[in-house]
Amino acid sequence: MAQFEGTIKEFTKFIGGYSRNKVQYITRNYRKEHPQCEGEGCISRTTQLEAAHLRGKERPIIISDILMNFIDNEIVKIDLQEFEDLFIEAHNPIKNAIKMLCKECHIKYDQNNKIKDQGLANVDDTIDIEVLEKQEADLIEELMHKSIMNKGIAMDLACKSSGLKIDSKNSVYSNVNSTKDVWWLEPSPDKFKIDFYMLLNKPKENKLLIFKIPKGTIENPEKTFNQRNDKNASRIVISILDNVDTRGFNFTPYLLKEQVY
Repeated sequence: MAQFEGTIKEFTKFIGGYSRNKVQYITRNYRKEHPQCEGEGCISRTTQLEAAHLRGKERPIIISDILMNFIDNEIVKIDLQEFEDLFIEAHNPIKNAIKMLCKECHIKYDQNNKIKDQGLANVDDTIDIEVLEKQEADLIEELMHKSIMNKGIAMDLACKSSGLKIDSKNSVYSNVNSTKDVWWLEPSPDKFKIDFYMLLNKPKENKLLIFKIPKGTIENPEKTFNQRNDKNASRIVISILDNVDTRGFNFTPYLLKEQVY
Protein backbone atom coordinates (compact mmCIF):
# COMPACT_ATOMS: atom_id res chain seq x y z
CA MET A 1 0.00 0.00 0.00
CA ALA A 2 1.10 3.60 -0.58
CA GLN A 3 3.04 5.46 2.07
CA PHE A 4 2.25 9.05 3.02
CA GLU A 5 4.91 11.45 4.24
CA GLY A 6 4.16 15.10 4.88
CA THR A 7 2.76 17.66 7.29
CA ILE A 8 -0.38 17.28 9.38
CA LYS A 9 -2.29 19.74 7.20
CA GLU A 10 -1.19 18.01 3.99
CA PHE A 11 -2.42 14.69 5.33
CA THR A 12 -5.73 16.15 6.50
CA LYS A 13 -6.35 17.76 3.11
CA PHE A 14 -5.63 14.41 1.47
CA ILE A 15 -7.76 12.31 3.83
CA GLY A 16 -10.67 14.63 4.72
CA GLY A 17 -13.22 13.68 2.06
CA TYR A 18 -12.19 10.04 2.18
CA SER A 19 -12.71 9.78 5.94
CA ARG A 20 -16.19 11.34 5.72
CA ASN A 21 -17.19 8.83 3.05
CA LYS A 22 -15.63 5.98 5.02
CA VAL A 23 -17.83 6.80 8.03
CA GLN A 24 -20.91 6.45 5.82
CA TYR A 25 -19.59 3.12 4.54
CA ILE A 26 -18.75 1.55 7.90
CA THR A 27 -22.06 2.63 9.46
CA ARG A 28 -24.27 1.32 6.64
CA ASN A 29 -25.25 -1.92 8.42
CA TYR A 30 -25.74 -0.16 11.76
CA ARG A 31 -28.03 2.28 9.96
CA LYS A 32 -30.17 -0.60 8.71
CA GLU A 33 -30.32 -2.14 12.20
CA HIS A 34 -31.37 1.19 13.77
CA PRO A 35 -34.10 2.61 11.50
CA GLN A 36 -35.38 4.98 14.20
CA CYS A 37 -33.67 8.21 15.21
CA GLU A 38 -31.67 7.76 18.44
CA GLY A 39 -32.26 11.35 19.51
CA GLU A 40 -33.79 11.77 22.96
CA GLY A 41 -37.58 11.53 22.69
CA CYS A 42 -37.52 11.43 18.88
CA ILE A 43 -39.65 8.85 17.05
CA SER A 44 -38.59 9.74 13.50
CA ARG A 45 -38.06 6.76 11.21
CA THR A 46 -36.83 8.67 8.18
CA THR A 47 -34.66 6.79 5.70
CA GLN A 48 -32.27 9.76 5.75
CA LEU A 49 -30.78 9.14 9.20
CA GLU A 50 -27.29 10.62 9.63
CA ALA A 51 -24.28 9.19 11.47
CA ALA A 52 -23.29 11.52 14.31
CA HIS A 53 -20.07 10.98 16.22
CA LEU A 54 -20.44 10.84 20.00
CA ARG A 55 -18.73 13.50 22.06
CA GLY A 56 -15.03 12.75 22.39
CA LYS A 57 -15.21 10.43 19.38
CA GLU A 58 -15.47 13.13 16.69
CA ARG A 59 -13.74 12.34 13.42
CA PRO A 60 -10.99 15.00 13.84
CA ILE A 61 -10.23 13.60 17.31
CA ILE A 62 -10.05 10.04 15.95
CA ILE A 63 -7.73 11.15 13.14
CA SER A 64 -5.47 13.12 15.49
CA ASP A 65 -5.29 10.17 17.91
CA ILE A 66 -4.13 7.91 15.08
CA LEU A 67 -1.60 10.36 13.69
CA MET A 68 0.01 10.82 17.12
CA ASN A 69 1.47 7.34 16.61
CA PHE A 70 3.13 8.30 13.34
CA ILE A 71 4.53 11.81 13.75
CA ASP A 72 8.09 12.85 14.43
CA ASN A 73 9.42 16.40 14.13
CA GLU A 74 6.09 17.63 12.71
CA ILE A 75 6.21 15.09 9.84
CA VAL A 76 3.62 12.33 9.50
CA LYS A 77 4.83 9.04 8.04
CA ILE A 78 2.10 6.43 7.69
CA ASP A 79 1.03 3.52 5.51
CA LEU A 80 -2.37 4.49 4.12
CA GLN A 81 -3.77 0.99 4.51
CA GLU A 82 -2.70 1.06 8.15
CA PHE A 83 -4.47 4.38 8.61
CA GLU A 84 -7.64 2.94 7.10
CA ASP A 85 -7.49 -0.10 9.40
CA LEU A 86 -6.97 2.07 12.48
CA PHE A 87 -9.72 4.49 11.43
CA ILE A 88 -12.20 1.64 11.01
CA GLU A 89 -11.12 0.03 14.27
CA ALA A 90 -11.61 3.32 16.12
CA HIS A 91 -15.31 3.11 15.20
CA ASN A 92 -15.76 -0.38 16.66
CA PRO A 93 -18.06 -1.15 18.26
CA ILE A 94 -20.15 1.32 16.30
CA LYS A 95 -22.47 2.02 19.25
CA ASN A 96 -19.50 3.43 21.21
CA ALA A 97 -18.66 5.96 18.50
CA ILE A 98 -21.81 6.72 16.52
CA LYS A 99 -25.51 7.41 17.02
CA MET A 100 -28.03 7.58 14.18
CA LEU A 101 -30.00 10.83 14.12
CA CYS A 102 -32.49 12.56 11.90
CA LYS A 103 -31.25 15.85 10.46
CA GLU A 104 -33.06 17.97 13.08
CA CYS A 105 -31.68 15.94 16.01
CA HIS A 106 -28.23 15.90 14.41
CA ILE A 107 -28.14 19.70 14.26
CA LYS A 108 -29.37 19.95 17.86
CA TYR A 109 -26.85 17.34 19.04
CA ASP A 110 -23.95 19.13 17.35
CA GLN A 111 -25.00 22.44 18.87
CA ASN A 112 -24.94 20.88 22.35
CA ASN A 113 -21.75 18.89 21.83
CA LYS A 114 -19.39 21.14 19.90
CA ILE A 115 -15.72 20.37 19.93
CA LYS A 116 -15.18 24.05 20.62
CA ASP A 117 -16.67 23.47 24.09
CA GLN A 118 -13.29 21.90 24.83
CA GLY A 119 -11.56 25.13 23.88
CA LEU A 120 -11.13 24.18 20.23
CA ALA A 121 -12.62 25.37 16.95
CA ASN A 122 -15.93 23.91 15.81
CA VAL A 123 -16.24 21.91 12.61
CA ASP A 124 -19.42 22.64 10.70
CA ASP A 125 -20.29 19.97 8.08
CA THR A 126 -22.75 22.31 6.32
CA ILE A 127 -20.20 24.83 5.02
CA ASP A 128 -18.28 24.92 1.76
CA ILE A 129 -16.04 21.87 1.30
CA GLU A 130 -12.81 23.89 0.92
CA VAL A 131 -13.55 25.86 4.07
CA LEU A 132 -14.47 22.63 5.87
CA GLU A 133 -11.20 20.98 4.89
CA LYS A 134 -9.23 23.97 6.16
CA GLN A 135 -11.18 23.96 9.43
CA GLU A 136 -10.52 20.27 9.92
CA ALA A 137 -6.83 20.60 9.09
CA ASP A 138 -6.47 23.44 11.60
CA LEU A 139 -8.42 21.51 14.23
CA ILE A 140 -6.47 18.26 13.86
CA GLU A 141 -3.17 20.14 13.98
CA GLU A 142 -4.36 22.00 17.10
CA LEU A 143 -5.48 18.76 18.76
CA MET A 144 -2.11 17.18 18.10
CA HIS A 145 -0.18 20.19 19.35
CA LYS A 146 -2.26 20.22 22.52
CA SER A 147 -1.36 16.60 23.20
CA ILE A 148 1.53 16.11 25.61
CA MET A 149 2.82 12.96 23.93
CA ASN A 150 3.69 11.69 20.47
CA LYS A 151 6.18 9.14 19.11
CA GLY A 152 9.14 11.52 18.94
CA ILE A 153 8.56 12.85 22.46
CA ALA A 154 8.01 9.30 23.75
CA MET A 155 11.35 8.10 22.37
CA ASP A 156 13.15 11.09 23.86
CA LEU A 157 11.49 10.62 27.26
CA ALA A 158 12.23 6.89 27.26
CA CYS A 159 15.90 7.47 26.44
CA LYS A 160 16.35 10.09 29.15
CA SER A 161 14.47 8.18 31.84
CA SER A 162 16.01 4.77 31.19
CA GLY A 163 19.44 5.53 29.76
CA LEU A 164 18.64 3.26 26.82
CA LYS A 165 19.25 3.99 23.16
CA ILE A 166 15.79 3.98 21.63
CA ASP A 167 15.02 5.14 18.10
CA SER A 168 12.48 4.56 15.33
CA LYS A 169 14.25 1.43 14.09
CA ASN A 170 14.16 -0.45 17.38
CA SER A 171 10.84 0.75 18.79
CA VAL A 172 7.10 0.93 18.23
CA TYR A 173 4.71 3.42 19.82
CA SER A 174 0.98 3.54 20.46
CA ASN A 175 -1.63 5.72 22.11
CA VAL A 176 -4.73 4.13 23.59
CA ASN A 177 -7.39 3.45 20.95
CA SER A 178 -10.14 6.08 20.74
CA THR A 179 -13.03 3.72 21.48
CA LYS A 180 -11.41 0.75 23.22
CA ASP A 181 -8.97 0.50 26.11
CA VAL A 182 -6.30 -1.11 23.96
CA TRP A 183 -3.01 -0.31 22.28
CA TRP A 184 -2.70 -1.29 18.61
CA LEU A 185 0.76 -2.18 17.25
CA GLU A 186 1.96 -3.61 13.95
CA PRO A 187 5.67 -4.46 14.20
CA SER A 188 7.44 -6.00 11.22
CA PRO A 189 9.18 -9.43 11.53
CA ASP A 190 12.57 -7.69 11.72
CA LYS A 191 11.65 -6.10 15.06
CA PHE A 192 11.60 -9.52 16.75
CA LYS A 193 15.15 -10.28 15.54
CA ILE A 194 16.63 -7.48 17.69
CA ASP A 195 16.11 -6.08 21.16
CA PHE A 196 13.14 -3.82 20.56
CA TYR A 197 11.03 -1.52 22.70
CA MET A 198 7.32 -0.87 22.95
CA LEU A 199 6.38 2.62 24.12
CA LEU A 200 2.74 2.61 25.17
CA ASN A 201 1.06 5.81 26.27
CA LYS A 202 -1.64 6.16 28.94
CA PRO A 203 -2.73 9.79 28.35
CA LYS A 204 -5.38 9.83 31.09
CA GLU A 205 -2.75 8.88 33.68
CA ASN A 206 0.13 10.81 32.05
CA LYS A 207 2.18 7.62 31.99
CA LEU A 208 4.47 6.16 29.36
CA LEU A 209 5.00 2.42 29.69
CA ILE A 210 8.38 1.21 28.43
CA PHE A 211 8.66 -2.46 27.47
CA LYS A 212 11.79 -4.25 26.27
CA ILE A 213 11.35 -7.39 24.18
CA PRO A 214 14.79 -9.08 24.07
CA LYS A 215 16.03 -10.59 20.85
CA GLY A 216 14.72 -14.12 20.38
CA THR A 217 11.96 -13.81 22.98
CA ILE A 218 9.30 -14.35 20.32
CA GLU A 219 10.77 -16.70 17.75
CA ASN A 220 7.60 -17.24 15.75
CA PRO A 221 5.54 -14.02 15.82
CA GLU A 222 3.41 -15.33 12.98
CA LYS A 223 2.17 -18.08 15.32
CA THR A 224 2.03 -15.92 18.45
CA PHE A 225 0.03 -12.97 17.09
CA ASN A 226 -2.54 -12.25 14.43
CA GLN A 227 -0.93 -11.33 11.13
CA ARG A 228 -1.41 -8.73 8.42
CA ASN A 229 -0.35 -10.65 5.34
CA ASP A 230 -0.83 -7.64 3.08
CA LYS A 231 1.79 -5.77 5.08
CA ASN A 232 3.98 -8.62 6.40
CA ALA A 233 3.49 -7.50 9.99
CA SER A 234 2.06 -8.78 13.25
CA ARG A 235 -1.17 -7.21 14.48
CA ILE A 236 -0.86 -6.87 18.25
CA VAL A 237 -3.80 -5.52 20.26
CA ILE A 238 -2.94 -5.12 23.95
CA SER A 239 -5.42 -4.43 26.76
CA ILE A 240 -4.41 -1.51 28.99
CA LEU A 241 -5.91 -3.43 31.93
CA ASP A 242 -3.47 -6.36 31.96
CA ASN A 243 -0.96 -5.84 29.11
CA VAL A 244 -2.22 -9.01 27.40
CA ASP A 245 -2.65 -9.36 23.63
CA THR A 246 -5.92 -10.68 22.21
CA ARG A 247 -4.12 -13.95 21.37
CA GLY A 248 -3.09 -14.32 25.01
CA PHE A 249 0.54 -13.18 25.04
CA ASN A 250 1.31 -11.36 28.32
CA PHE A 251 3.76 -8.47 27.97
CA THR A 252 3.88 -7.65 31.69
CA PRO A 253 7.19 -9.52 32.34
CA TYR A 254 8.86 -7.24 29.81
CA LEU A 255 7.73 -3.96 31.38
CA LEU A 256 10.84 -1.95 32.27
CA LYS A 257 9.28 1.21 33.62
CA GLU A 258 6.16 3.32 33.95
CA GLN A 259 7.38 6.85 33.41
CA VAL A 260 5.14 9.65 34.68
CA TYR A 261 5.27 12.84 32.63
